[in-house]
Amino acid sequence: MITDEQRAARTARAVAAAVSAGRDLGITVTEPEVLYDVFSVIVRLAPSPVVVRVPTRGAAHDDTGDAADRSAA
Repeated sequence: MITDEQRAARTARAVAAAVSAGRDLGITVTEPEVLYDVFSVIVRLAPSPVVVRVPTRGAAHDDTGDAADRSAA
């Protein structure tokens, strides 16, 4: 089980990865919105209608990072 702090950090990393990827593709992102955060983090790149799924590891194994961190490396 992960702590609330670990979940918040994982979500923040996923949002940052989604925003970065969107901006790399030329999408203007001013207000990213987390739509779902359980096994994956789903982020709307507002104001655009683009939605991004950032896969994360299962909560039981999520003590060092998430898939977005590993794929960005």
